[in-house]
Amino acid sequence: MYVDPTGEIAWWIIALIVIVLIDITMDDIVQISSGNVNAKVCTNEDGESSVEIENSYKIITPWVQYGYSVYLNYSREDTKDIIDGSSFGMQFEWELHNVAYAFSSVFGLEKYKGQSEHVNLGSTIFEDDHGFLSYAMFAMYLSKGVCIWLPDVITHLN
Repeated sequence: MYVDPTGEIAWWIIALIVIVLIDITMDDIVQISSGNVNAKVCTNEDGESSVEIENSYKIITPWVQYGYSVYLNYSREDTKDIIDGSSFGMQFEWELHNVAYAFSSVFGLEKYKGQSEHVNLGSTIFEDDHGFLSYAMFAMYLSKGVCIWLPDVITHLN
């Protein structure tokens, strides 16, 4: 009972997973290309410039986050000289904000939800003070695990 002796069901499961991942990836790319997610240069009171990714919570796939981070870090003229950190560091700061957005959405923490809608990337990725979240961000940066992506997926599927 519940045995697939020919192994055909496994291919259907793999195909379904691939289709879902392609769909999510395409949605993320549309979010960026349509301008729903946009990077802009900001200047604080001290005259220091940073790059803010507006509505960053809408991008949930790590590979699109990383690709956009590489683009901002190396190709886009108005942002590449401002960002001093690595593209991986940018992606994981972004992922920290997405995890914070997902948890604050689930638990109704509007203050933190508003703070995590946008990613602000300073001169160095780990320079910004996030309190205890800095340690979580550092652990995510080191682990690069899939588990940090799951809250985003769950939030967007609901």
